[in-house]
Amino acid sequence: MKLVYYIAHPSQYYIFKNISKYLKQDFEIIITYTDKDVVKNLLDEDNLNFKSHEIGYSRSKRIKFKSLFNFIKKEIDLFNVVKKEKPQIIVGSSVVIAHIGKLFKIPSLIINEDDLDVISISAKIGYPFVTNIISPELCNLGKYEKKAFKYDGYQKLAYLHPNYFIPDESIANKYIDLNQKNFLVRLSALSAHHDYGIKGIDNTQARKLINYLEKFGKVHLSSERVLPNELEKYRLKINPLHLHDILNFTNLLICDSQSMAVEASLLGVPSIRISDFAGRISVLEELENKYRLTFALKPIDFNKVISLIQEKVFLNDDFNLIFRERRGIMLSEKNDIIPFFVSTINNIAKKNNV
Repeated sequence: MKLVYYIAHPSQYYIFKNISKYLKQDFEIIITYTDKDVVKNLLDEDNLNFKSHEIGYSRSKRIKFKSLFNFIKKEIDLFNVVKKEKPQIIVGSSVVIAHIGKLFKIPSLIINEDDLDVISISAKIGYPFVTNIISPELCNLGKYEKKAFKYDGYQKLAYLHPNYFIPDESIANKYIDLNQKNFLVRLSALSAHHDYGIKGIDNTQARKLINYLEKFGKVHLSSERVLPNELEKYRLKINPLHLHDILNFTNLLICDSQSMAVEASLLGVPSIRISDFAGRISVLEELENKYRLTFALKPIDFNKVISLIQEKVFLNDDFNLIFRERRGIMLSEKNDIIPFFVSTINNIAKKNNV
Protein backbone atom coordinates (compact mmCIF):
# COMPACT_ATOMS: atom_id res chain seq x y z
CA MET A 1 0.00 0.00 0.00
CA LYS A 2 1.01 3.61 -0.55
CA LEU A 3 0.50 6.59 1.77
CA VAL A 4 0.93 10.25 0.87
CA TYR A 5 1.66 12.42 3.91
CA TYR A 6 1.46 16.21 3.67
CA ILE A 7 3.57 18.32 6.08
CA ALA A 8 2.73 22.03 6.31
CA HIS A 9 4.25 22.97 9.68
CA PRO A 10 7.33 21.91 11.70
CA SER A 11 5.20 20.30 14.44
CA GLN A 12 3.57 18.08 11.81
CA TYR A 13 7.00 16.93 10.73
CA TYR A 14 7.72 15.61 14.22
CA ILE A 15 4.41 13.73 14.32
CA PHE A 16 5.19 12.18 10.94
CA LYS A 17 8.72 11.25 12.00
CA ASN A 18 7.48 9.08 14.86
CA ILE A 19 4.46 7.45 13.22
CA SER A 20 6.45 6.74 10.04
CA LYS A 21 8.66 4.33 12.00
CA TYR A 22 5.62 2.09 12.32
CA LEU A 23 3.75 2.94 9.13
CA LYS A 24 6.70 2.08 6.89
CA GLN A 25 6.16 -1.58 7.82
CA ASP A 26 2.88 -1.56 5.86
CA PHE A 27 3.18 1.42 3.50
CA GLU A 28 5.39 2.91 0.88
CA ILE A 29 5.46 6.50 2.15
CA ILE A 30 5.60 9.59 -0.05
CA ILE A 31 6.20 12.91 1.72
CA THR A 32 4.75 16.14 0.36
CA TYR A 33 5.60 19.34 2.18
CA THR A 34 5.36 23.11 2.11
CA ASP A 35 8.58 24.78 3.16
CA LYS A 36 7.13 26.84 6.04
CA ASP A 37 9.58 28.08 8.66
CA VAL A 38 12.10 25.20 8.95
CA VAL A 39 10.21 22.22 7.48
CA LYS A 40 12.71 21.60 4.67
CA ASN A 41 15.62 22.02 7.07
CA LEU A 42 14.16 19.35 9.32
CA LEU A 43 13.66 16.94 6.44
CA ASP A 44 17.20 17.54 5.19
CA GLU A 45 18.78 17.22 8.64
CA ASP A 46 17.02 13.97 9.51
CA ASN A 47 17.37 12.40 6.05
CA LEU A 48 14.44 10.01 6.52
CA ASN A 49 14.94 8.49 3.06
CA PHE A 50 11.37 8.76 1.87
CA LYS A 51 10.46 10.02 -1.57
CA SER A 52 9.49 13.68 -1.14
CA HIS A 53 7.95 16.55 -3.12
CA GLU A 54 7.85 20.25 -2.21
CA ILE A 55 4.44 21.68 -3.06
CA GLY A 56 2.46 24.89 -3.07
CA TYR A 57 4.78 27.70 -2.19
CA SER A 58 6.03 30.72 -4.11
CA ARG A 59 8.82 32.91 -2.74
CA SER A 60 7.99 35.73 -5.15
CA LYS A 61 6.96 38.99 -3.47
CA ARG A 62 5.32 40.27 -6.65
CA ILE A 63 2.32 37.96 -6.62
CA LYS A 64 -1.00 39.57 -5.67
CA PHE A 65 -3.24 37.53 -3.36
CA LYS A 66 -0.24 35.34 -2.56
CA SER A 67 -2.08 33.19 0.02
CA LEU A 68 -4.76 32.30 -2.51
CA PHE A 69 -2.12 31.64 -5.17
CA ASN A 70 -0.21 29.31 -2.83
CA PHE A 71 -3.39 27.47 -1.84
CA ILE A 72 -4.27 26.81 -5.48
CA LYS A 73 -0.68 25.76 -6.17
CA LYS A 74 -0.85 23.26 -3.30
CA GLU A 75 -4.01 21.79 -4.81
CA ILE A 76 -2.42 21.44 -8.25
CA ASP A 77 0.89 20.08 -6.97
CA LEU A 78 -0.72 17.56 -4.62
CA PHE A 79 -3.13 16.52 -7.40
CA ASN A 80 -0.13 15.71 -9.61
CA VAL A 81 1.63 13.72 -6.89
CA VAL A 82 -1.46 11.66 -6.07
CA LYS A 83 -2.21 11.08 -9.76
CA LYS A 84 1.30 9.69 -10.22
CA GLU A 85 1.65 7.68 -6.99
CA LYS A 86 -1.93 6.32 -6.63
CA PRO A 87 -1.90 5.99 -2.81
CA GLN A 88 -4.47 4.19 -0.66
CA ILE A 89 -4.72 7.09 1.81
CA ILE A 90 -3.68 10.76 2.19
CA VAL A 91 -2.79 12.05 5.66
CA GLY A 92 -1.95 15.56 6.91
CA SER A 93 -3.35 18.65 8.57
CA SER A 94 -4.27 20.78 5.54
CA VAL A 95 -7.75 20.77 4.04
CA VAL A 96 -6.03 20.47 0.65
CA ILE A 97 -5.81 16.72 1.22
CA ALA A 98 -9.60 16.54 1.61
CA HIS A 99 -10.18 18.00 -1.86
CA ILE A 100 -7.62 15.79 -3.56
CA GLY A 101 -8.85 12.70 -1.73
CA LYS A 102 -12.40 13.43 -2.86
CA LEU A 103 -11.32 13.89 -6.49
CA PHE A 104 -9.48 10.56 -6.57
CA LYS A 105 -11.95 8.74 -4.28
CA ILE A 106 -9.14 8.07 -1.79
CA PRO A 107 -9.72 8.37 1.98
CA SER A 108 -8.23 11.49 3.55
CA LEU A 109 -7.39 11.82 7.25
CA ILE A 110 -6.85 15.28 8.73
CA ILE A 111 -4.78 15.44 11.93
CA ASN A 112 -6.24 18.32 13.93
CA GLU A 113 -6.04 19.81 17.43
CA ASP A 114 -8.03 23.02 16.91
CA ASP A 115 -11.63 23.74 17.75
CA LEU A 116 -13.97 24.37 14.84
CA ASP A 117 -14.45 28.07 15.58
CA VAL A 118 -10.67 28.69 15.57
CA ILE A 119 -10.24 27.28 12.06
CA SER A 120 -13.73 28.07 10.79
CA ILE A 121 -12.63 29.17 7.31
CA SER A 122 -10.52 26.11 6.52
CA ALA A 123 -13.15 23.84 8.10
CA LYS A 124 -15.86 25.25 5.83
CA ILE A 125 -13.58 24.77 2.82
CA GLY A 126 -12.36 21.27 3.65
CA TYR A 127 -14.29 19.38 6.31
CA PRO A 128 -17.32 18.61 4.10
CA PHE A 129 -14.95 16.66 1.82
CA VAL A 130 -12.62 14.97 4.31
CA THR A 131 -13.16 11.30 5.10
CA ASN A 132 -12.10 11.43 8.75
CA ILE A 133 -10.53 13.71 11.37
CA ILE A 134 -8.28 12.60 14.21
CA SER A 135 -8.21 14.93 17.22
CA PRO A 136 -8.08 15.17 21.02
CA GLU A 137 -11.32 14.32 22.84
CA LEU A 138 -11.70 17.84 24.17
CA CYS A 139 -11.67 19.52 20.73
CA ASN A 140 -15.06 20.77 19.60
CA LEU A 141 -15.62 19.79 15.96
CA GLY A 142 -19.30 20.78 15.85
CA LYS A 143 -21.28 19.01 13.13
CA TYR A 144 -18.14 17.16 12.01
CA GLU A 145 -17.88 15.15 15.24
CA LYS A 146 -19.34 12.17 13.36
CA LYS A 147 -16.23 12.07 11.19
CA ALA A 148 -13.84 12.11 14.15
CA PHE A 149 -11.60 9.52 15.71
CA LYS A 150 -10.75 10.92 19.14
CA TYR A 151 -8.09 10.17 21.73
CA ASP A 152 -7.45 11.22 25.32
CA GLY A 153 -4.24 13.16 24.92
CA TYR A 154 -2.58 15.98 23.04
CA GLN A 155 -1.39 15.89 19.45
CA LYS A 156 2.14 17.00 20.36
CA LEU A 157 2.55 14.05 22.72
CA ALA A 158 3.21 12.20 19.44
CA TYR A 159 6.73 13.55 19.70
CA LEU A 160 7.13 14.98 23.23
CA HIS A 161 5.88 12.00 25.25
CA PRO A 162 8.80 10.58 27.27
CA ASN A 163 8.46 7.36 25.27
CA TYR A 164 9.80 9.29 22.26
CA PHE A 165 11.67 12.32 23.51
CA ILE A 166 14.52 12.32 26.01
CA PRO A 167 16.03 15.81 26.27
CA ASP A 168 19.77 15.99 25.74
CA GLU A 169 21.47 18.36 28.17
CA SER A 170 24.71 18.32 26.17
CA ILE A 171 22.86 19.64 23.09
CA ALA A 172 21.13 22.41 25.05
CA ASN A 173 24.44 23.39 26.60
CA LYS A 174 25.86 24.15 23.14
CA TYR A 175 23.42 27.04 22.81
CA ILE A 176 22.60 28.23 26.33
CA ASP A 177 24.53 28.41 29.59
CA LEU A 178 22.74 25.98 31.90
CA ASN A 179 24.46 27.48 34.94
CA GLN A 180 22.18 30.51 34.75
CA LYS A 181 18.48 31.15 34.18
CA ASN A 182 17.50 31.23 30.51
CA PHE A 183 14.36 32.79 29.07
CA LEU A 184 13.04 32.24 25.55
CA VAL A 185 10.84 34.77 23.77
CA ARG A 186 9.18 33.32 20.66
CA LEU A 187 7.61 35.59 18.03
CA SER A 188 5.36 34.06 15.36
CA ALA A 189 4.81 35.38 11.87
CA LEU A 190 1.02 34.98 12.36
CA SER A 191 0.72 34.45 8.61
CA ALA A 192 -1.53 31.37 8.49
CA HIS A 193 -5.08 31.82 7.23
CA HIS A 194 -6.52 31.27 10.71
CA ASP A 195 -4.22 34.03 12.04
CA TYR A 196 -5.93 36.73 9.96
CA GLY A 197 -6.71 39.68 12.23
CA ILE A 198 -4.94 38.03 15.18
CA LYS A 199 -2.44 40.03 17.21
CA GLY A 200 0.46 38.72 19.23
CA ILE A 201 3.61 40.28 20.66
CA ASP A 202 4.76 43.36 18.76
CA ASN A 203 8.36 44.61 18.71
CA THR A 204 7.78 47.24 21.40
CA GLN A 205 6.32 44.65 23.74
CA ALA A 206 9.17 42.24 22.97
CA ARG A 207 11.65 44.95 23.94
CA LYS A 208 9.83 45.53 27.26
CA LEU A 209 9.83 41.80 28.01
CA ILE A 210 13.55 41.53 27.32
CA ASN A 211 14.34 44.55 29.51
CA TYR A 212 12.46 42.96 32.41
CA LEU A 213 13.73 39.39 32.03
CA GLU A 214 17.36 40.47 31.70
CA LYS A 215 17.28 41.36 35.40
CA PHE A 216 17.00 37.65 36.21
CA GLY A 217 18.94 35.81 33.52
CA LYS A 218 19.82 35.48 29.85
CA VAL A 219 17.15 36.23 27.23
CA HIS A 220 17.08 34.42 23.88
CA LEU A 221 14.81 35.29 20.97
CA SER A 222 13.29 32.96 18.38
CA SER A 223 11.34 34.59 15.57
CA GLU A 224 9.62 33.68 12.31
CA ARG A 225 9.63 37.33 11.25
CA VAL A 226 12.21 39.95 10.36
CA LEU A 227 13.38 41.87 13.42
CA PRO A 228 14.84 45.34 13.98
CA ASN A 229 18.55 45.40 14.84
CA GLU A 230 17.90 46.09 18.52
CA LEU A 231 16.06 42.73 18.77
CA GLU A 232 18.04 40.79 16.18
CA LYS A 233 21.05 40.63 18.49
CA TYR A 234 19.04 38.42 20.87
CA ARG A 235 18.14 35.88 18.17
CA LEU A 236 19.14 32.33 19.04
CA LYS A 237 20.68 30.63 15.99
CA ILE A 238 20.23 26.87 16.24
CA ASN A 239 19.92 23.62 14.36
CA PRO A 240 16.11 23.28 14.16
CA LEU A 241 16.34 19.65 15.29
CA HIS A 242 17.65 20.91 18.65
CA LEU A 243 14.77 23.25 19.50
CA HIS A 244 13.03 20.94 21.96
CA ASP A 245 16.25 20.11 23.80
CA ILE A 246 16.82 23.84 24.28
CA LEU A 247 13.19 24.48 25.25
CA ASN A 248 13.31 21.70 27.84
CA PHE A 249 16.19 23.42 29.68
CA THR A 250 14.70 26.90 29.41
CA ASN A 251 13.30 28.37 32.63
CA LEU A 252 10.44 30.31 31.01
CA LEU A 253 8.90 30.70 27.56
CA ILE A 254 6.98 33.83 26.60
CA CYS A 255 5.42 33.62 23.16
CA ASP A 256 2.52 34.34 20.83
CA SER A 257 2.74 30.83 19.37
CA GLN A 258 -0.01 28.38 20.27
CA SER A 259 2.15 25.43 19.19
CA MET A 260 5.15 26.34 21.33
CA ALA A 261 2.99 27.09 24.36
CA VAL A 262 1.63 23.53 24.11
CA GLU A 263 5.12 22.11 23.59
CA ALA A 264 6.47 23.92 26.64
CA SER A 265 3.57 22.62 28.72
CA LEU A 266 4.17 19.03 27.65
CA LEU A 267 7.80 19.41 28.74
CA GLY A 268 6.89 21.01 32.06
CA VAL A 269 8.37 24.40 31.13
CA PRO A 270 6.41 27.44 32.37
CA SER A 271 4.98 29.51 29.53
CA ILE A 272 3.01 32.70 29.10
CA ARG A 273 1.21 33.21 25.80
CA ILE A 274 0.24 36.69 24.62
CA SER A 275 -2.27 36.29 21.82
CA ASP A 276 -5.78 37.13 20.70
CA PHE A 277 -6.36 33.37 20.78
CA ALA A 278 -6.19 33.47 24.60
CA GLY A 279 -9.24 31.75 26.09
CA ARG A 280 -10.31 30.23 22.76
CA ILE A 281 -8.36 26.98 22.30
CA SER A 282 -9.55 23.92 24.23
CA VAL A 283 -6.16 22.19 24.42
CA LEU A 284 -4.47 25.24 25.92
CA GLU A 285 -7.44 25.97 28.16
CA GLU A 286 -7.10 22.52 29.72
CA LEU A 287 -3.33 22.84 30.08
CA GLU A 288 -3.87 26.20 31.79
CA ASN A 289 -6.93 25.65 33.95
CA LYS A 290 -6.61 21.95 34.85
CA TYR A 291 -2.86 21.42 34.95
CA ARG A 292 -1.61 25.02 35.50
CA LEU A 293 1.22 24.51 33.04
CA THR A 294 0.70 27.64 30.94
CA PHE A 295 -0.97 31.03 31.18
CA ALA A 296 -2.46 33.38 28.62
CA LEU A 297 -3.12 37.08 28.13
CA LYS A 298 -4.56 39.03 25.25
CA PRO A 299 -2.21 41.66 23.76
CA ILE A 300 -4.56 44.39 24.97
CA ASP A 301 -3.75 43.23 28.53
CA PHE A 302 0.02 43.26 28.01
CA ASN A 303 0.49 45.61 30.98
CA LYS A 304 -0.44 42.66 33.23
CA VAL A 305 2.35 40.38 31.99
CA ILE A 306 4.95 41.39 34.59
CA SER A 307 2.61 40.76 37.51
CA LEU A 308 1.61 37.45 35.89
CA ILE A 309 5.24 36.36 35.68
CA GLN A 310 5.80 37.34 39.31
CA GLU A 311 2.59 35.72 40.57
CA LYS A 312 2.50 32.48 38.55
CA VAL A 313 6.16 31.75 37.94
CA PHE A 314 8.70 33.64 40.05
CA LEU A 315 6.71 33.51 43.27
CA ASN A 316 8.52 30.33 44.33
CA ASP A 317 12.26 29.72 43.98
CA ASP A 318 11.52 26.11 42.97
CA PHE A 319 9.11 27.10 40.20
CA ASN A 320 10.71 24.82 37.58
CA LEU A 321 10.46 21.82 39.89
CA ILE A 322 6.81 22.65 40.57
CA PHE A 323 6.03 22.75 36.84
CA ARG A 324 7.81 19.40 36.29
CA GLU A 325 5.59 17.90 38.98
CA ARG A 326 2.51 19.33 37.28
CA ARG A 327 3.72 17.81 34.01
CA GLY A 328 4.01 14.42 35.72
CA ILE A 329 0.37 14.61 36.79
CA MET A 330 -0.69 15.52 33.24
CA LEU A 331 1.30 12.63 31.72
CA SER A 332 -0.21 10.16 34.19
CA GLU A 333 -3.68 11.12 32.94
CA LYS A 334 -2.97 11.26 29.19
CA ASN A 335 -2.19 8.50 26.70
CA ASP A 336 0.74 7.79 24.45
CA ILE A 337 -1.11 8.55 21.21
CA ILE A 338 1.26 7.02 18.63
CA PRO A 339 -0.38 3.53 18.71
CA PHE A 340 -3.79 5.18 18.21
CA PHE A 341 -2.55 7.20 15.23
CA VAL A 342 -0.91 4.19 13.59
CA SER A 343 -3.88 1.82 14.05
CA THR A 344 -6.36 4.47 12.83
CA ILE A 345 -4.38 5.15 9.65
CA ASN A 346 -3.91 1.43 8.99
CA ASN A 347 -7.58 0.63 9.51
CA ILE A 348 -8.81 3.39 7.18
CA ALA A 349 -6.35 2.44 4.44
CA LYS A 350 -7.03 -1.28 4.66
CA LYS A 351 -10.79 -0.69 4.59
CA ASN A 352 -10.34 1.25 1.35
CA ASN A 353 -8.09 -1.45 -0.11
CA VAL A 354 -10.51 -4.36 0.40
